[in-house]
Amino acid sequence: MTTHTTFYKLMSRLSKPSKVASTLDWKKVNGSTVLSLNIHRNRIGIAVASHPSFGDKCIELDPLRFADDHITIDKNCLDRFSKIIEDYKVCGIVVSWPLQKDTGRMGAACGRVMYALEGIIDQSGESSDCVLSASRPLCLWDSAHIV
Repeated sequence: MTTHTTFYKLMSRLSKPSKVASTLDWKKVNGSTVLSLNIHRNRIGIAVASHPSFGDKCIELDPLRFADDHITIDKNCLDRFSKIIEDYKVCGIVVSWPLQKDTGRMGAACGRVMYALEGIIDQSGESSDCVLSASRPLCLWDSAHIV
């Protein structure tokens, strides 16, 4: 798959944060959760959270760690995400969008996020149960620059 095609496939999967919240609201009776990913140079932080009305704390899971300060999306990585999605009934994904604190602009950290998400799409193929499924809304979230 070309990078161009992967980029457009990723863009088509992005949703507004309100769509992720709405999906969680509709599926809360089933015990669904939202998966949070925090992508860094050498690891991906992972947490799951249930609907706020339940009052449960966010569950922080062991991060995926990578050697040589380079994220490598492979079968083991996808298997881990798939297991988390199944075990925690993940209905939406929130990915930390690390805009630069001083300028609010996208920098290298945002590029890393896009690289990792494109890697997940490339490795997932066309299966309907893939990690970044069209039926599981995905949004980018920057908590530092809320207007």
